[in-house]
Amino acid sequence: MTFITENDSTVELIKGLREQIKPSWKKILEPELKLIPLTIEKTHRLKRDTYEAETLLNKYGYTIKDSHIMDVGCYAGIQCYASVELGAKSAKGIDIPEYFTNQTTGKNANKKEDVKEHSNLYNIKRNEASKAFSSDIISKVLFEDLSVHDLSEKNKYDIIFSWETLEHVIDNKKGFKNIYNALVPGGISLHTYNPFFSISGGHSLCTTDALWGHARMTNNDFKNYIKKYLPDNVPSDFKDISLDFFTKNLNRMTQHDLKQILNETGFKTLEFIPRVEYNVLQHVSNDIFYQIKQLYPTVQLVDLISGYVTILIKKPE
Repeated sequence: MTFITENDSTVELIKGLREQIKPSWKKILEPELKLIPLTIEKTHRLKRDTYEAETLLNKYGYTIKDSHIMDVGCYAGIQCYASVELGAKSAKGIDIPEYFTNQTTGKNANKKEDVKEHSNLYNIKRNEASKAFSSDIISKVLFEDLSVHDLSEKNKYDIIFSWETLEHVIDNKKGFKNIYNALVPGGISLHTYNPFFSISGGHSLCTTDALWGHARMTNNDFKNYIKKYLPDNVPSDFKDISLDFFTKNLNRMTQHDLKQILNETGFKTLEFIPRVEYNVLQHVSNDIFYQIKQLYPTVQLVDLISGYVTILIKKPE
């Protein structure tokens, strides 16, 4: 099977590829799963993010201990609690309930009651996560429904983190400007994200049955693709929520773009670490690379074979 894009490019489809790239992708369509309690395993995995961050910070002479922390895109807030467990003076987590509303069947981010429902779900998850920590730790953690686009605090935080968030920040230039302003002079920011251009960068709702299909299609192409190749046994509004996610929840930032944003914002880059999956390179045909580069001129091969990217940046003193 093939899909023809609006610029007459041919995209070859491989039956069952979506399941190979994202084996459990349909779970995102089951709203009741959002209420499943956090497992001990997942709690420890998310705590490990913070402990690994501390290890990287230590290499440059920085530490979470005695610092004021912010986590952008915090969801259940486990990394905030873990930061205080490591000795942070305070931790604030911010996130936007609209993000999950946009990917939930039967919900609409334009309806206040639907957004409020997901805000309440955040609180449930955070209260649940807090049970793994002492009351003293909990007292030093604060959460707010807030987009990094609207972050207005100045010179307040020693360290700002995010995990699997940057790929969802639509205006990263504005986001990093606000992060820069919120950091104290000499403050540090550490981010790990799953880029749009990786083979799994379409996430559960926008991965297709074509290699890098999400990156080879315009918004209109993706809309037509979903209409023509609707997966089996999905909710009636699947086309709407997947298109919403594709257009509202995923940015198109290449590594080149990110480096330029950081430079323009005024950050000093201490580390820029793509987690390259060389085995994926064999699947990048000349046609695939050409089609993506036609749509996104700054894309490079490293974008297509990097499952994750970690950056460590500093606001000059």
